[in-house]
Amino acid sequence: MILMEFELEDNWLKEFEETDKKYKKFYKEDINEISFFYLYLNENNKIDVIDREVICLKEANKINQLDLIDMLNNKSKRDGVRYNLSEIFLFLPELNESEIIPFLKGKVNLDDSSIKKIYHIEDIILSPVIYFLSNLNCVNVLFRIPKSTSEYNKTKKVFITSSKHKNKTYKQKYLKKY
Repeated sequence: MILMEFELEDNWLKEFEETDKKYKKFYKEDINEISFFYLYLNENNKIDVIDREVICLKEANKINQLDLIDMLNNKSKRDGVRYNLSEIFLFLPELNESEIIPFLKGKVNLDDSSIKKIYHIEDIILSPVIYFLSNLNCVNVLFRIPKSTSEYNKTKKVFITSSKHKNKTYKQKYLKKY
C-alpha cells in the first residue's frame, strides 16, 4: 500500500516535469552568450560595414570590462583605417512571461527600457531574460571615421584691441635727489 502511494507520487512528479519541459523556453534564464554588432560609419554618417560576433561570457549575466576594452581595441581598426568609438547600446528585451503572447501577436511593444546606452566602459551587468527571446540580446557598437583637424578649426579667431591704448607711450618722471 505504501509502495503504491509512493509510485503515484512519483508519477505525478514525472508528469509535471514533462509538462514543464514544454514551457521551459518561456522562463527567464541567465545570459551566457551575447551578440555584438559593430557598425562602421563613414564621413557622411552612412553605414559602411556591419560585423557580427557572438561572445561567450566568462561569467553569466556579466560582460567583463577588460574583455570589452580588448574587443573595442581589436575592432576599432578595419581595412587599415582607424575608427573612433562613438556609442555603445545594449538591447535586452525585458518582457514578463505574461507579455510573450501579446508581444508575438503585436499587441505589446518593447518600451525604451529595452535599449540602454552605455556611457562608461565598465562591467556590464545583464538581467536574466526569457529563453525564447535570448537570441535578440545584443550589444551595438558604433565606430566613426575621425574627422580631419581642418574640419574642427572653422572658428575664426578675433583679436580685440582698444584704439585708446594702441600707440600711447608713458613718460616716467624722474625724481630729483635733494
